[in-house]
Amino acid sequence: MTYKVLRHLYVLLLLTVLTGCKDAWQDHNAVKDTDLSGNLFQKIEQEPSLNSFAALLIQTGFDKVLASSRSYTVWAPQNEAIATLAVEITQDTAKLKQFVAAHISLQSYANKSGLNGQRIETLSGKYITLKTDSVDGARIVKANSYAGNGLLHIIDKAELVKQNIWEFISGTGLAQLQKNYLLSQNYIGFDPSKAVQTGIDPLTGTPVYQSGSGEVNRNYYLDQVADLNDEGKQFTYFLLEDDSYTEEYTRLRPYFNTSEEANPASLTAWRLVKDLAVAGVYPLTSLPDTLLSVGQVKIPLSKTVISATYHLSNGIVHVLKRVGFRLEDKFPALVVQGEAPLGYSRTDKSAVTYFREKRDPSGNSYKDIFIYGHGISQFYISYRLQNVPAAKYKVYWRAIAGNADSQTIAFQQRIAFNLATDTSLPYITVTPNSYTEVLLGEYTADTYGHLDIYLVAAASGTTGQNTLTLDYLKLVPVLD
Repeated sequence: MTYKVLRHLYVLLLLTVLTGCKDAWQDHNAVKDTDLSGNLFQKIEQEPSLNSFAALLIQTGFDKVLASSRSYTVWAPQNEAIATLAVEITQDTAKLKQFVAAHISLQSYANKSGLNGQRIETLSGKYITLKTDSVDGARIVKANSYAGNGLLHIIDKAELVKQNIWEFISGTGLAQLQKNYLLSQNYIGFDPSKAVQTGIDPLTGTPVYQSGSGEVNRNYYLDQVADLNDEGKQFTYFLLEDDSYTEEYTRLRPYFNTSEEANPASLTAWRLVKDLAVAGVYPLTSLPDTLLSVGQVKIPLSKTVISATYHLSNGIVHVLKRVGFRLEDKFPALVVQGEAPLGYSRTDKSAVTYFREKRDPSGNSYKDIFIYGHGISQFYISYRLQNVPAAKYKVYWRAIAGNADSQTIAFQQRIAFNLATDTSLPYITVTPNSYTEVLLGEYTADTYGHLDIYLVAAASGTTGQNTLTLDYLKLVPVLD
């Protein structure tokens, strides 16, 4: 008897729970307009407040798009908003199509609570930002009107198509020096997906393309630093007024003195502009006093030096009257890892070379190189640093021996620059089981470019006296 009662109570409880879940699910899926009998264009045609937008859909051919079987979301501006459109849009077929396309997205995006800046791509290729009750600043007057092939939201403003950051820079009359340098980085690239293939090279097996096909406009800055033309990404970009650009350029120019083929003026400009792009959007109201560029260089900021701000389709541009980079941020210490050599002076004699991973007495791990018993006087290991600014440097190393290895006595080694015979820095004694960083002296790089570095053993063939070891070498610029 007790069992039957319990069973009936369980069934009753289960039915109650299921009924509650069903009601909650129905509430969750409740919509303001459940007429699914027509397509999106028909839905728009039936709404008197959207007569003007419906006419634009017909004029641009998007009426057929919204009558198709694919699923779309439309943010349709009311008649009053369409009436404010500039003549340069309404009388330009391409601009009008782009304007209409900026109000349509593939897939269905319902208006619901909790939205906080979701970015959605439109058919124009531009992105809009959807919030709980607005889209790109336009208020959603009526939301979630369902049609057979998607969703309709009515908004109170027309979404004017914004330029992206690169389009803005290319056409602006501001910051001419910076703009001119950025545009000087344009070049013609090759995109095989857009080329016409005419055959296969019988010798190499590679495709042969029609001459001139596949050529695309590209830019080294967009390729290597930040693609400010990418609508799917967001950046904060800083344009320097000409006086500020000249000031920063003048401060940096001495560090790019070069005797190589590279243009020192172009090198200086590159090092200046490459640190003016920041990932993410930082409006004036929430701008911190320091931001990290995409190259991880600190940009010091103050709202008082911002002369103008522009909100664009993939981010924001601030125009600066002054930036004032700290030189120590633009020119950090240069580090050579001992375990990453370029080569050796000789390989014809036996030498035991260890690439080690060890721990110091504090338990911190480190990697280094250790060469022991090679029997060659002044044997050396070579390294190379690229893109070394012209400057004076304090030179440090950490060289460790005696940590459970064969070296039991002190020995000497030295650092040479550009030639292994260079003696600008003296021999330095390495004491076993010393883990401290040691100042070796100073070195001046007179020109910008690559720097060859040599770790040179003692002038002895005796094992234990001509050992070489290096955890790292560090060059710290001495800046004015």
